[in-house]
Parts: sequence; C-alpha cells; structure tokens
Amino acid sequence: MKQYFIIAAFFAGAPFLFSCSPQSKRIEGDYGTEMAASKYLQVELSGKVLLRRTYASIQSIRDEKEREAYLDKQQASNPELYNALCIKDSILIKQFAALGLMKDNGFLINNFKPQTTDTCSLLTELGEKLQFYFYSDSATGKIWFNIFYKSDSLQINTDATTLQKLDYAFLDVIPGGNKELVFLDDYYLMNGDNFDFLVFEIKTK
Repeated sequence: MKQYFIIAAFFAGAPFLFSCSPQSKRIEGDYGTEMAASKYLQVELSGKVLLRRTYASIQSIRDEKEREAYLDKQQASNPELYNALCIKDSILIKQFAALGLMKDNGFLINNFKPQTTDTCSLLTELGEKLQFYFYSDSATGKIWFNIFYKSDSLQINTDATTLQKLDYAFLDVIPGGNKELVFLDDYYLMNGDNFDFLVFEIKTK
C-alpha cells in the first residue's frame, strides 16, 4: 500500500503552522466539511468526482498466467465513473473533459499531473498569494491541509488516510477564473481501486 511522506521542508512563516491564531479554525468531518470560513478565507468542498478501477473478474479466472495478464491490463486501464448517467449533468465532469482529463466514462489518469510536495503556494487572479501545508494528523489518522492568507488560516480534513501518497493539483474546474484545489483520495477497496477527486473552492475576503 502507498506510504505517506515525512515532512521535509517548510515555507517562510512556517513557525506558526502549529499555533492557531485567533482567526484559525479546525474543521472536522467526512471529507472535511461542506464549507469552512474565517475572517479572510472561505473553503468549500464544491463537489466530488468518484471513479473506480475494478478487478472483480479475476475471481472467475483459474489459469495463473491469465490472472496475471488480467491484472496487468486492469492496472494500466483508466478508472471509470461509478454512475455513467451523471456524466451529462456534472459541471465538474464537463470541465475535466475540457481539460483533457475525461473521455466518455473514463478518467485519463496519465493526463493528471499531480503535485506531491507538502508545501506550496497559489496566486489568485487578483495576485493574492495563498500558502498551503499538507500534513498527517495523528489524532484522526487522516491527511489535512492548512491554508494561509494574510494573518488568517483554516485547517481542513481531506478524510484521506495517511497510508497513501500525496496527490493534488490546482485546476480551473469551476467557472470564475480562479483555480480550485483538486485533491485525489485513491485507495483499494473490495477488488478495486477507488479514485475520489475532491474539489475545494477557495475564496478570499
């Protein structure tokens, strides 16, 4: 199973990562929260794109070489939407397709180029600088991220376990010009690999 990383570096101003300012708020719950707000920041889980790569047919294959060939084929395949009917209605799926990440019901996983560092920054359309710090929370066993703007910060629970590597990207998938945080929570479950793409919309005040 994938292993989480050890924190290697901090961005400037990191000493107050572990001390919550009066504006800082710690948010918990499944997939973080639908919305979290503080004095200068607002973070909303605007949507999810749920996909799966299945290995279910292996149970009916008896020949060892055929089983290995099947596994190789499936592991190289693109995950597909849980419910193919939602492709017509989801704005996120349409935006993923416009970015070259979706074709029919499949997610073109090799076209997704994630960032993997635990610290990064993002400039908004107005030139405002947001700083991010991803970390493993020992109390919950989940991957969280801190977002910093001016003297403000928010702590968000992604609900992804710390047994996976860190994968995320900043993509413009919600109309408005600013990029959203697209976080990948991928994990094995009952004869298949799940790929949950969580889209966090970030607004400044």
